[in-house]
Amino acid sequence: MADHEYWIHLQAWVNREVKAERRKGRGKSEPVYKKFDSFFDYEKRVKEASGKPALNRPVSSKAGRYIEYLERRKNGKL
Repeated sequence: MADHEYWIHLQAWVNREVKAERRKGRGKSEPVYKKFDSFFDYEKRVKEASGKPALNRPVSSKAGRYIEYLERRKNGKL
C-alpha cells in the first residue's frame, strides 16, 4: 500500500511541476517546460533501464532532483 501511495504522490508532484510557469515581465508568464523533452529525457531513461551508463547532466527541475533523491534513497545510495 505504501508503494501505491508513493506513486500517487509522485504523480501529483510531477503534475504540479509540469504546470510550472515563470514570470516574464509584468503580469505575464511563460511555461518552464516548453517541450516535453525538456521535462522528460526519454533516451536517458531507456539507457538507464538497459543498464548502460547515462550521461551525467545536471537536473534542472525541482521535481527531477526530488525524483533522483527518492531513487537514491530507495536504492540505499544516500
